[in-house]
Amino acid sequence: MKMEKAAFIGIETVLHRFEEDVTEEVLIDEVLRLNEAPEVNGIMVQMPLPKGIEVSRVLEIIRPVKDVDGLNIPSLKESLTVPAERHFPATAKAVMEILTYYNVPLKGKVVVVLGSSLYVGRPVAAGLLYEGAEVNLCDINTGNNDSKIRSADVVVSCTGVYGIVSEKNAKPGSVIIDVGINFIEGKMVGDVDYTSVTGLCAAISPVPGGVGPVTIACLLSNTLKAYKQQNEL
Repeated sequence: MKMEKAAFIGIETVLHRFEEDVTEEVLIDEVLRLNEAPEVNGIMVQMPLPKGIEVSRVLEIIRPVKDVDGLNIPSLKESLTVPAERHFPATAKAVMEILTYYNVPLKGKVVVVLGSSLYVGRPVAAGLLYEGAEVNLCDINTGNNDSKIRSADVVVSCTGVYGIVSEKNAKPGSVIIDVGINFIEGKMVGDVDYTSVTGLCAAISPVPGGVGPVTIACLLSNTLKAYKQQNEL
């Protein structure tokens, strides 16, 4: 889907495919080569990677200007401190774009982010804090998560745990952004029990068809930005 959307808007993409037994060193060498290739403006590592490969080691060597997914450590640090300059992590950027597009008020609102991963939860929380929200970042180590969800004006869930948000804990009139991807009996679903909360909340993003397509758009937006930066446009 990423390649199809890129081709649709005129961005040329090349898929570098490897066997499942590829070594970490081979992947790192490929990224280093692409770092130095002047015709390459953006690099993205499709995850999950095979077992035995340390994802952070592969991601951290991507040149920040080419890190269009915004997932290496320099990019993530910048996303927390310099909002105007960053390649914001694509999934987190998608969440913020959806909230902005639908004019969801954030300043002074209570927002619960479920899932504190370095690649999604924390950048989302940073973006929400930048917009003036009161943010509770929750994971399996935090207590009273149901109580926090019940108090939230906005919930962003990125845990990969189906049913973590349902009619049992969702606040009436809240806005829910579902980033999770799960498979129940072969069907793709999110983190949220969509059917049970649909009549309860003010708005909810579907899975599939919600955050995913917007993430692709944000990835391509970051790629265009990278192209302009590298060509001083």
